[in-house]
This record gives sequence, C-alpha cells and structure tokens, in this order.
Amino acid sequence: MKKFLLIMILLAQLLFVSNLQASNLILKDASEVEIKGNFNLLLYGGRNGSDIETIAFLDIVDDEYKIELFTPEFNYKKEENKTAKDALLRAKGFVSWHSSFMNFAIRKIITDKGDLIGYEVKPLYLPFEFGISDVFDNTYWLRDKKAVIFIRLLPSIERMLFDYGTSREAN
Repeated sequence: MKKFLLIMILLAQLLFVSNLQASNLILKDASEVEIKGNFNLLLYGGRNGSDIETIAFLDIVDDEYKIELFTPEFNYKKEENKTAKDALLRAKGFVSWHSSFMNFAIRKIITDKGDLIGYEVKPLYLPFEFGISDVFDNTYWLRDKKAVIFIRLLPSIERMLFDYGTSREAN
C-alpha cells in the first residue's frame, strides 16, 4: 500500500510538471437547490469500514467537459445518467456512512472562465476525531476538456491513520 501511494504521488507530480497546458479548476460553495439536470455519478472510496477517504462527484451529462479521477478504476464506481435529485441523494448517502461523519459539503467545480463542470460532495468529520473536519487535500486541474481530480488525504491525516509502517507503541 505504501509503494502504491508513493507511486501515485510521483505520477501526479510528473503529470503536473510535464503538462504545462493544464489549468487549475476553481471550487465554490454550492447549495442543493442549484443542482439541476442529469449527472453521471462518481463514487470514490468506501473500500472498508474505516475508510474516511470517501467522496462523490456529479459530472454533468451531455456537456463538453468530463470528470476523470486520477486513480485506478477499482477505487471508484460510476453510475450513469441520474437525475439531480437521485444523484445528490445517492452521493449524500455514500459519503455519510462513516461513524465520524458530521455533515457534508457541496462545492461546484468550475473553469477559470466560469463554465460549470460538475459538483463535489464530500464528508466533513467530527473535528475531535481527526483534528479537522475536512480531511482532503485534493488537486483539480483541467486538461483539454477533462477535469482531472487527484484525491488524497491531508498528509497529517495519512500519518495518523497509516503511520507508514512504524508502530506508535515502539516510541
């Protein structure tokens, strides 16, 4: 698992350096009432009972942009052509199952020109559990007409959860 994570981080860094034509995307708070239309739903994580790295994305159907997760396909599920109501209900249910879940945040993903690409629905956790509610350190960039999203936990949260193979009891 450590090697896989390090390889993914290195690949992401190489992609950033080698892809100068990519531009960053902007995330802004959104409300449920503004979400309209049909969406392809990308559900990332939920791999085990303690997986806090769980997040959902609503990709607008039939627009010129597509959301692509920078991760192997076995790390996420895709549900196609859902109404806004169904996609949001499914996304909120997916991100809220963890015992430390407190609330969720909805943000719209937009280009620097103001074009809407889709929405992010992520969990916010009880701050006393992890020291912070928002545990994600995701990177969003636009490459051609693809919104590429690299999902990862904050490094401090990764160290807390995985401890990179060292035992806390040994200290």
